[in-house]
Amino acid sequence: MTPRWYSLAATLAAAILVVINNISPVSALQPECIDDGQSEGFDAVYQKGVTKAEVTQQATSTWDDWIWKGEPYVCPAEVLECTYGFGSIRTTSTTISIGGLAQFGNRNSPSKSYMNAFLFLIPNYGKTVEYTTDFTKRIIFRPGDTAYPIQVATRRWRGGIYRGGYFKLDTTETCTAGGGSGHWYMQSNERPWGTWSDNVMENEWSTYVVNGYVGTPFK
Repeated sequence: MTPRWYSLAATLAAAILVVINNISPVSALQPECIDDGQSEGFDAVYQKGVTKAEVTQQATSTWDDWIWKGEPYVCPAEVLECTYGFGSIRTTSTTISIGGLAQFGNRNSPSKSYMNAFLFLIPNYGKTVEYTTDFTKRIIFRPGDTAYPIQVATRRWRGGIYRGGYFKLDTTETCTAGGGSGHWYMQSNERPWGTWSDNVMENEWSTYVVNGYVGTPFK
């Protein structure tokens, strides 16, 4: 037979274990004071390494952007046919994505410095590339026809949201950070906020246009 004192001790130990197992761990995240000079009063503040731009929608169709067009060449009327080639290598600078737009759901940044800081989050935003084509390839066309070379970027519209960062607490209480006045923010890695859009370049190609007809693409 189990002694009564041993049974009571076992019961107490089990009760203590239940209490311990039901205590929620204290969150490591605490409100942080962010200087108004850094946040410029935005309700959401991006955080490098945490804030990311997610693609949530994109157009089903693309469009062709002519990023360069050469001078036209007209085949003389008195010949049987013309063999034409631009005859050199053409290098054109363009951007992988253009028309980037960010909407943060906050007031506009007076200095624009904070708004510009977001642009690196938009995938490939403003990345300039050089596109080189060897136009030594030649085409044959008829007397009276007009031909010229083009370089083309195939683009697609995309849109998305920002996720993660610091979010201002719903309080008028101010704080001091970095030697200046600030407000309290809480970090979240998953909270969505704001929107963005861009036009991303999906393909690059070149060809000749003859009498307005775009020829077969080549690199």
